[in-house]
Amino acid sequence: MADSHAHTLGELIGIFFEDAMKVPISEFATSRSLYFDTIGPRQARPGKKVTWLDVDGNRHDLDYVLERGGTDSTIGEPVAFIELAWRRYTKHSKNKAQEIYGAVNPIAQKFARIHPFKGAILSGDFTITSIDQLQSQGFSVLYIPFQRIVSAFANHGLDIYFDEHTSEDRLGRIVAQWRNTPEAVFAEVRKSLYESCEGEMREFINSLRVSVDRRVRSVHVVPLYGSSVELASIADAIDFVHAIADERTEAGKLHTIEVIVLYDNGTRIEGRFVSRSDAVDFLNGIGA
Repeated sequence: MADSHAHTLGELIGIFFEDAMKVPISEFATSRSLYFDTIGPRQARPGKKVTWLDVDGNRHDLDYVLERGGTDSTIGEPVAFIELAWRRYTKHSKNKAQEIYGAVNPIAQKFARIHPFKGAILSGDFTITSIDQLQSQGFSVLYIPFQRIVSAFANHGLDIYFDEHTSEDRLGRIVAQWRNTPEAVFAEVRKSLYESCEGEMREFINSLRVSVDRRVRSVHVVPLYGSSVELASIADAIDFVHAIADERTEAGKLHTIEVIVLYDNGTRIEGRFVSRSDAVDFLNGIGA
């Protein structure tokens, strides 16, 4: 019973944080004509959870997924996976970081041919080590410390600060005040929070933009029996693959076809194939 108000307050802050972060991500998705999927009913999937399967058929529940070509009734191609996490104390931050990349990485690997964006939006108390863990796994990280949230509320006359020494009575008063606060005030608190982390938010959204907006710079097709050929586009690469002799040339029998796609943001996607049709399927799957 002693922890009941602390638990309730933690849940309220977590919900506030998640709702606040939906706004910039949703606005970005709309600007790029992407479908923004998050927890809630959707005709294209059962239940309210956003669940994806990895290559081994394991299920992973995710927070935000941006899809190209997705609709309410159709699952699109995932171009971004973004996980959210709120923790009041650092003692669990390492485990949460492991949980995030344990959920996202297997799904991202399944769609390695399109190299989806991997993002984590963290709030509360996280150690530098836990943040470094995520970044070393290829995640872009937006971190909003607990004090930023406390200050955003304080700007509008609400004191939500608590720690392990806060009394149950004090926690109860914070929860009661929260529940009696009009939505209009929470809207103003969200604005204050956005302003306090404007730079970090801009950097995170820019990383997302660079990933989603990337364009093919060049495509290298390497038949095993020949030398590398550089093409300017996916279409040119497909034409070249179709033109490759599939039996013998003066250099010998064609064994494999290596395809390397380079993007203007530095992303590199590659694959090696034993048949011409597999190489074409790979290139078609990447898109222009």
